[in-house]
Amino acid sequence: MPKTPFDYELALSYAHKDEDIAAIISEELKNIFQDKFFKDSIQQHELADALDFKNKLRSIFARAHYAVILYSPNYQKGEFTQVELKEIIDLCSSEADRRFFIININDTSPEGTPISELTYNLITLPSKLSSLTAEEKNHLKDQIKEIVHARIKKYIIRRTLDGSADSYGISVRTSFAEGNSPTWDTEYDWNLFATEFIESKGRKIKPEYSWINLWDYVKTDFNTIYEHIKSSNQHIKCKINLNCHLSIAFKLGLLYGQLNSPFSKSRNLVLDSGKGPLFSFSENYIYTTDETTALAKEERDGNDPQADSIICTVSVSLNGRNLDALWYAQEKSIESNNIICKKRFLFHEKVCLENADMLEQIVNSLEAQLTAARVAERANNIHLFLDAPAALAFVLGNRKVFSGRIILYEYDQDSDSYYKSLERND
Repeated sequence: MPKTPFDYELALSYAHKDEDIAAIISEELKNIFQDKFFKDSIQQHELADALDFKNKLRSIFARAHYAVILYSPNYQKGEFTQVELKEIIDLCSSEADRRFFIININDTSPEGTPISELTYNLITLPSKLSSLTAEEKNHLKDQIKEIVHARIKKYIIRRTLDGSADSYGISVRTSFAEGNSPTWDTEYDWNLFATEFIESKGRKIKPEYSWINLWDYVKTDFNTIYEHIKSSNQHIKCKINLNCHLSIAFKLGLLYGQLNSPFSKSRNLVLDSGKGPLFSFSENYIYTTDETTALAKEERDGNDPQADSIICTVSVSLNGRNLDALWYAQEKSIESNNIICKKRFLFHEKVCLENADMLEQIVNSLEAQLTAARVAERANNIHLFLDAPAALAFVLGNRKVFSGRIILYEYDQDSDSYYKSLERND
């Protein structure tokens, strides 16, 4: 898995008279590529010291892996756009090496250039965006979102997979530290960000979106990768770094915890902690059944003995919240979410997951005890509160033996409480 030699994954080439439409496109592209996206008004430092403006532009687009060209009558007449266009086209040795996309405004004829056969999409617009109705503007934004995500992004993902010899790395980030901008990690072939759905503080979902919106976004990218690996003739090992909400990690484990090559029964998946492989699925790995890790379990009476649910809190971390604080946060959540249950269970261990064996042992124990609790209480529903590393949530999510409905909850630091996020069957 080679590091990208490019300073930018993608650069936008446009005429400044088309700034209104360029701003809508760039918002979507920045959501995908973050600091590895170039637009002159975003990466202003690139042009601040330019003595020769044309050569500077040539350099920028030469250092971009892909380009999006917003083509229009204004683009045809632009002095600097023609410099960018020539550099973009010169970088492609053949149509098979196509590394740029055309978003064509009003089917502008690209006479005198070879890009007519490479036009990717068409958009029909009036002369001024301000003349559009609110409904028309929303339709335009939806059209651009479809072009950027369902076409351009998917094309680039497939190209990154084609370039992987025997391994493929993906960094999943849906959680961001307050004040820190997400950055593209070149150690991985693909970076999956979800800034569109997350509030600026870095964890809570924006009020205009739901958890399903966030999950669908993550799942769409993963499905593209999964289907390509399944159909590939190569034996690809996939490495995943999880810097995400525990509900997302759990769901990813449920669906993709056995990501594998179609020509082997082995599971070619490695979870990466950022310091190296943390957990590796392997055909030769023997899953032990002994409960080598003793988790403390605490039970308290629930609200309704006739209820069909139990509450299970899993706390596995070295520096996690103490049990009294964790229990208090859960009590507030039960009230705010109006949860009626038979019993509440707490599975806790204060430990640092240093290797795959330790993670495996703890997940084995959790799986057994969660199953035993559900069976003993004859509960069809488990309200699952997680306070653990994302890798543990992923591996636990892949364990399908404890059946029934699982409702997931995420911790909110501001309110010191949990709130409902996803269900296992979403």
